[in-house]
Amino acid sequence: MSSKETVKAIIEVLKDKTQDINHVNDEVISSLHEQITKIIESMGYVKKERYEGLLQVIKHLENRINDLEKEHKSD
Repeated sequence: MSSKETVKAIIEVLKDKTQDINHVNDEVISSLHEQITKIIESMGYVKKERYEGLLQVIKHLENRINDLEKEHKSD
């Protein structure tokens, strides 16, 4: 095996190992994110997206209640 081939082989091994490490890092980060999210939500906090979604539901329900009250008054 020439030195050029040896260097290529070493580079390929290093690429494979760094990909394995990155994959493990991604799994660890994902797991930590899930655990931290559960802890934060158990304290009563929610993500911005969920908060905004809940606000939309609340506004819709308030409008529906107002409409029903108007209908009831006109009866």
